[in-house]
Amino acid sequence: MSPRRNRIAAAAAAVAAMTLTLAPRHAAALDNGLLLTPPMGFNSWTAVGTGVTDAFLREVADFFVSSGLRAAGYNYVNTDDGWSLGQRDSVTSRLVPDPSKFPYGLANLTAYLQSQGLRFGIYSAASSVVCSGRPGSLYHEVRCIASGSARGLKQVIDCVNASLSLRRRWMRRRSRSGQSPS
Repeated sequence: MSPRRNRIAAAAAAVAAMTLTLAPRHAAALDNGLLLTPPMGFNSWTAVGTGVTDAFLREVADFFVSSGLRAAGYNYVNTDDGWSLGQRDSVTSRLVPDPSKFPYGLANLTAYLQSQGLRFGIYSAASSVVCSGRPGSLYHEVRCIASGSARGLKQVIDCVNASLSLRRRWMRRRSRSGQSPS
């Protein structure tokens, strides 16, 4: 196995072992067939940091399928920091995938992951910048979620900005989305 594949296998095995070790024996859930397990999958940060690419995430997906992780419930392949360019689109203010890392775009990657029975998640942060210095989601949450939804994303991982109260952020988010704050 290549060193890269070894890293993928080690990261996936560690996630699986921690999940099985720390899993409670019983859990309460609504009887609606949704979210019967916590969202389980892979996040690129521990394996490659900001070096995430389309090709790497496809390798992870292929490994999930061939190793049986998908069949065991590991359905998410998530990209962490490093997927976007260092600035927003000047017209739409949307985050833009780095074309050197994602030459076919995120919608194409999403379609591939879905064809493998997997879901795609993406990282952003509720701050003006993320760890790498790229733009974050603060005050752009609705735009980021709409953009992700248009690309077929199933999960947006949004880290909390402790310097701005959650209530204030939620109120602003709701008012921008047309919902009345309560």
